[in-house]
Amino acid sequence: MFGHIFHRAAEGVDATTLKVDSTDGAFWFDVVVPPGLARVAVLDASAEVNELNRLSDSVQIAPGFVPEEIDYSDLQIITVPSAAGREALEKMAGSKKQGPWKAYMKDVTDYVQALPTDEAVIVWHFTQDKGKPDFKAKVIEAFEDVGIDVEATVTVDGKEKPRFIFTTHGSETGDNDKSYAKHTVFIGVLHRNKLEVVADAKAETGRPEWRPSQEIVNKLWASDVAARIYQGTSRSDVRNSTYGKANSATVFLPIQTPGVLDMLMSRAFKTAPAPIVKASSSRKAKRGPTRTDLATQEILEVVGGLGPGRYSIQGLRKMVRSEWSNHVWKEAVKRFKNNRPDNVSLEGLGIVKG
Repeated sequence: MFGHIFHRAAEGVDATTLKVDSTDGAFWFDVVVPPGLARVAVLDASAEVNELNRLSDSVQIAPGFVPEEIDYSDLQIITVPSAAGREALEKMAGSKKQGPWKAYMKDVTDYVQALPTDEAVIVWHFTQDKGKPDFKAKVIEAFEDVGIDVEATVTVDGKEKPRFIFTTHGSETGDNDKSYAKHTVFIGVLHRNKLEVVADAKAETGRPEWRPSQEIVNKLWASDVAARIYQGTSRSDVRNSTYGKANSATVFLPIQTPGVLDMLMSRAFKTAPAPIVKASSSRKAKRGPTRTDLATQEILEVVGGLGPGRYSIQGLRKMVRSEWSNHVWKEAVKRFKNNRPDNVSLEGLGIVKG
């Protein structure tokens, strides 16, 4: 790795190393915006969600271009606690034991079967890597097993269009052809490698020597995932609005990634109803929440009820309703730090609530 960096440095290209989650990485970079471009206007609907966009001092939101807040009161998100990353889904879909995959898809097909048959559905899925499961084929198979007609059409402005729009993660932007669909299904969610996110962050700040804390990395990463979900959802009819009110739509989002759903709702869909959380059909979900899950929830509830001020982490332990082992408590505190509310900051061994 270092030999390659030195080689690139000899070519006159800046390079640096980084470490995230005990994983080493390296990247090189060039300034690609010509000096003559003093001002560039960017229209980005996900700017409120993605933290990366706001790291550069040169990026400013022009007051005259801030859009009015959209009313998403007719958008309903249904979520199921479930694995969402490519690796986890490839393991499920490609395993000889198809029980977990069938349980996962049962949640999806139950949702789809309850939808009106004259309304279209966008289905986001992963591309097929060499030697890995064909997600589109696996999803179609699961649909057909329960009698869902994947060849069905809907009438839009007098024309027949596919009811099911199968499309791959990574193409969430730049396409409005799917906006006749009322519903969106996510078969997994695209998670970028945290090393890539940190490299982007360094490029945004213009400080390759910057070493962001793990807490900052997690927040940047979660915002990146949330922005992709927002963009994927916005390909549907919810992108269309009348007098500031978005059209009605639903989203099925199996996900358990910490912090992502909260960030999505608090920044992108602030006016939408709270997500409906349904129990998963998988065996793991049937076992119920773990002790760490319960302890983390108690910490969040306690902090939510506190007034503005400074509090110690150990002081929180005396406020929760239950007693937890040291291991459970430490894990719960770690989760809380990575997914704390926006009005809470960390200072040493304490927290400050604004």
